[in-house]
Amino acid sequence: MTIYLDVLFAVNAVVNILLLHAACLFAGRQLPAWRILLAGTLGGVYAVLAAVVALPWISGWAGKSIGAAAMILTAYGLQRQTLRLAIWFCILCAAFAGVVLMLTGLFGVEVYMVGGTAVYPISVPTLVLTAGISYCVIALMLKRFGWNSAAESLRPITICVAGNKQRFTALVDTGNLLHDPVSGRQVFVLDFRWAEKLVPALQEKALAQPAETFAELAGSVPGLRLVPYRAVGVPSGLLLAVKSDWILLGNKKVPGATVAFSPSPVSDGAYQVIAGGS
Repeated sequence: MTIYLDVLFAVNAVVNILLLHAACLFAGRQLPAWRILLAGTLGGVYAVLAAVVALPWISGWAGKSIGAAAMILTAYGLQRQTLRLAIWFCILCAAFAGVVLMLTGLFGVEVYMVGGTAVYPISVPTLVLTAGISYCVIALMLKRFGWNSAAESLRPITICVAGNKQRFTALVDTGNLLHDPVSGRQVFVLDFRWAEKLVPALQEKALAQPAETFAELAGSVPGLRLVPYRAVGVPSGLLLAVKSDWILLGNKKVPGATVAFSPSPVSDGAYQVIAGGS
C-alpha cells in the first residue's frame, strides 16, 4: 500500500481539529480558533513523524502520550478547565476510533499499521464525515440522557452604557429570575472584574459596598441604582447596577436593560455575564 504523507497529515490534522473543537463544545468553553487549528496541525505533524521515523518511543505509548499532551496544552492551555477538556477530548477520540473500527468491519476495509499509526485506505472526506457522524451520535446520546452542553447556553453579548460599548460572553440561565424592581425587566449580571471597563467609576471595593457607593456616586453616574437579590447563602443582599443604553444578546436587542455588577466571579472565565432565560 502506498502512503502519501500529505494525505496522512491532512487526515489527522482535520480530524484532530474536529475532535478538539467538539471537546470545547461539550465542556461549554469558547477558545480562540487559532489554538485549535495549531493543535490539530501538531497532531498531523506527529502522525507523519510516527510514520517516517522508525523509533519505538515515538510511535509507542510514550510518544502518543506526549503528542496528545502537546495538542491538549496547545489547544486549551493551562487553566481550571484543562482536565475537563482533556477528558472530553479522550472520550471523543475513543468514540471516533470505535465508529471507524465499526465501519471498517462492516465494509471489510483492511487496516494498515505504519509506525504505530493506524492507516485506513479510505478518502479524506470519508474520514472527516465519519468524525462528524461520531460527534452527532455522541451529542444525541447526551441530549437523550439529559446531559446538555453548557455551550448551548452561551451567547455573544454587547453592552452599551453611556455610549461605552463592550463585548462579552453571556450564559443564558433560566434559573436567573433577577428583575429590576423599578422597571420590572430582567437584570443582566456582569462579573465585577469587568465593571470598571464598562463604568470607569466602579471598582472592586466599591462593588463590595453597594449602599455606600450608591450614596457617593448617585449624582455622578447616570442610571445608577440598587437591585435587591437573594442567592445561596445570601438571604438578602444588594447589587450595584446601572441602566444601559441597550444590550445586544445574540441577535436580540434590549433597550434600557439593567446591568448589575456581581461582587464575586460569575465563572472561571467561560463567560462574564449571566442573563435570565426570559
